[in-house]
Amino acid sequence: MLEKAESACRSVTTLTRDLSPLYAKVSSELFFNASPITDKFHIIRSLMEACQDIRIRFRQDMLRDKRMKYELFKKQEKEKKKECLSRGIEYQKGKFNQEDILLSNGETALEALAGSRYLLFKFPDDWTPSQRIRANALFDKFPEIKKVYDCACQFRDWMKKENVGKSILGLKKNYRLGLTGWIKMIWMKCSTSNR
Repeated sequence: MLEKAESACRSVTTLTRDLSPLYAKVSSELFFNASPITDKFHIIRSLMEACQDIRIRFRQDMLRDKRMKYELFKKQEKEKKKECLSRGIEYQKGKFNQEDILLSNGETALEALAGSRYLLFKFPDDWTPSQRIRANALFDKFPEIKKVYDCACQFRDWMKKENVGKSILGLKKNYRLGLTGWIKMIWMKCSTSNR
């Protein structure tokens, strides 16, 4: 029985799997002759998560800056109060005022970053009119997000059902680079997005 199982494992030539490291380890140990193929769903999901990670990074950076400015304001107010008390002057409490620049759609950058989560999962043709307005404002303020989003859309377009099984020569001119060429092009294009 065990010999049949080992023989069956040796005869497997391809293995479709997700990106889990545990799955990779188990599959390489059990099906050592098999070439692993990562399924399209998991590749695209990872790509979309990377797009969201960049959006979240910008939002967290802005929130961190806002917190730091608020902490500095509190420290200055504390010193101001201490000085007023030492001079015998009445202390007038100040108000923290964060100047938020409005984007072209009337939202602050933080509001646009928070509200753009779902539009980054869609193709531009699938956006609602309000999502289109928000996307334009967001991409004007954060061109790095646009670069990564465009790369993600291009890859998703390349992986569409109508392209599956076609030879590279049968695809649109943009896709003739092949996956390796496309990855190199995207790496160069998006590498400027790293801070």
